[in-house]
Amino acid sequence: MKITELVGVKQDLATASYTDVLQQKGFAALGSGSFATVWGHPDFDYVLKTFKASDTSYLEWLAACRSNQQNLFIPQFISPKPVKVVPGILAIRMEKLTPASAAVKPILDKLEDVINEVTIEADRPTSSARTISRIIKESYPGLAAYAAANKGLIPAISLIANIINNGSGVNDLSVSNIMMRGEQMVFTDPV
Repeated sequence: MKITELVGVKQDLATASYTDVLQQKGFAALGSGSFATVWGHPDFDYVLKTFKASDTSYLEWLAACRSNQQNLFIPQFISPKPVKVVPGILAIRMEKLTPASAAVKPILDKLEDVINEVTIEADRPTSSARTISRIIKESYPGLAAYAAANKGLIPAISLIANIINNGSGVNDLSVSNIMMRGEQMVFTDPV
């Protein structure tokens, strides 16, 4: 699949920048970070995420997400895999989500602490769901109730910790990298 098929562009990207073409086709940048930009279109029920092909941590996150699509904390991807937009830039279609509300901030703060406690910053890094569960129960009782009510949380944290512990990324779980599917928190780019 090519970018032209992703967004219905028939224009040769060699003659224009892909960002100009996306904007001409009605896409608007919804947010961006160091390595990526999320593009929305009012007529589409998905967003287009463009990102640097050198962002290996995000590529690992995509692979982990595709293998765990049943987990409610994982974003749903419409594209089967990323496609090359221009040299050095890839794109993928992802479900359209809404920004996280301030209500998730107390949970997020605890999640950041848990991830820091089980990743390479820790004395004994782990991505074991059992160890993560024990740490949450012992040190974060408020989060333990949330984890018990949301069965996908600990496996999602385990995926994030695994990528970090493999040396492919850093903890980037922040309000800007969490979105909402209704009332469900979704980790869109946590590494």
